[in-house]
Amino acid sequence: MPANQLSQLIPLLIWLLALFLVGSAALVSGFVSLVLSGQARTKAIDVFFVLSTLAVVLGLAGNVLPHDALDGGNKKSLTQKSVHDADHFGNRLTEYTYIAQVPQPFDFLIAIDGSPRLDEALKSAETYVKKQLEKYPNNVDLIVRLAILEHENKKDVSKVLGDDGDEGKIANELLDSLRILYTLDKEKITPDVGRVLENKLPKGWYRDAALQYFYKATKSTALGPFLRDKEKLGNEWRQKLEIAYVLRSIFCCIGFITIFRFIFLARKEQAEATVLPPEPRYFPFRNWYGCALALFYTYLVTGVAMAFCFGLWNALTHSNWQLSSMVMIVNSITVFISAAVFLLCVDVFIRRPAGIGSWLTFLAERSIRFREFIFTVLGGFCSMVAVLTLLRIILVAVPGIPVTPSNATQSQMIDALSAANSPMICFLIILICILGPFLEEILFRGLMYPWIRHRVGILWAIVATSLAFGLWHFDLAGLGYYFAMGVILNLLFQRKRNLLVNFATHAVWNIWAVLWMVAIVVR
Repeated sequence: MPANQLSQLIPLLIWLLALFLVGSAALVSGFVSLVLSGQARTKAIDVFFVLSTLAVVLGLAGNVLPHDALDGGNKKSLTQKSVHDADHFGNRLTEYTYIAQVPQPFDFLIAIDGSPRLDEALKSAETYVKKQLEKYPNNVDLIVRLAILEHENKKDVSKVLGDDGDEGKIANELLDSLRILYTLDKEKITPDVGRVLENKLPKGWYRDAALQYFYKATKSTALGPFLRDKEKLGNEWRQKLEIAYVLRSIFCCIGFITIFRFIFLARKEQAEATVLPPEPRYFPFRNWYGCALALFYTYLVTGVAMAFCFGLWNALTHSNWQLSSMVMIVNSITVFISAAVFLLCVDVFIRRPAGIGSWLTFLAERSIRFREFIFTVLGGFCSMVAVLTLLRIILVAVPGIPVTPSNATQSQMIDALSAANSPMICFLIILICILGPFLEEILFRGLMYPWIRHRVGILWAIVATSLAFGLWHFDLAGLGYYFAMGVILNLLFQRKRNLLVNFATHAVWNIWAVLWMVAIVVR
């Protein structure tokens, strides 16, 4: 085995061994706690919690391991991911091309939103593809994309493609066509070059850029229809973007009015109150923390078990299936099993011991009228739009700070929309708009927030729960946004004591985020 692969596998083996030992010890302590009683059982449960927490931390630490090691050194899958990411840059370049032609006042709204200029995006894409080509040299797909990017950046592409006299140049029909197109006299460009570009390049920005230059160089009559189709698509995209910005501006206005009204009413109620309002219903730490661990632990164990099953199947059948090619199936099974176990634990260890008669009573500690429910959800949603938009404008003004959240689920949705992958889109809509908000509101607002509030008061409970909510999304660039969302959702729960209100508000926000992606993602 090469030394570089061995150096990548050693951290993976150490991680797997530590995860196995700690996970096994946690399971043993859990089973022991079932047969003990009294003080001994309490201590065994505490040991189980500590070991389970450590196992979850170790599981999450797998995200910082070298990607090559986690992928088993499969160079083919890693190269495909690099090409996929390069194509994602291409989709964004199409968006920035359309944005460059947006009329006023929408160009001002886009500017304060932090969207880069087209020339900056071209340079960023070129830098990324160049780095990937250094890792995977002689990859034809990456060479093609880098050549097109460098040509659009007005650079000499002969070094990337190789000159005709270069003995080390790669023989490939698409590369040969690009050499003719970019490095030879325009008189030598034949119609065969255009046919190769149209048939060999995947649909998207790279093919459009190469074909547009080909049509101009050959003075083809196809240039006119090509530009008209491109302009039509650009106009349709810009119309959707303009509608999205108009709606967001309206929601922002409603949101700021709602925030000012909330502050006014809170001060008025505080001045007129003769007694403090009762605390939200809270539950014992061991009970709710056990439910949270069950969610993490089930997700971790299910993922490891599925990886083991895939490996065993490959060994028995001598096949070479990759988990990366079964993302939707793996995610679906893992997410739904974890959600079912979490809800079962909440029912067994929270709702029933507390003597709460039904799930509706558990979710709605304080009932509200339907009209109040609708206006509260609308006000909470618009407040999130207003606060997060203001936060984005502030972050854009500070150089060097990332302004765009990039969690894994959002990236998967963008990929699914770009590829028009209907099954994956349906699964992600269920996860983002229904299952995710429901589980998160139960965990953070229904279980965690009331207990912390009982211990340290409202302010620190809001801060701690919002920070945990932000870290939960595993997105450092979006931590500020998720923290602000957590603050608003905590204040909403503190005021209404109704998880259904929180769930609906959270779900409406996520639906808005999905619709925004649908509007701007280039397919």
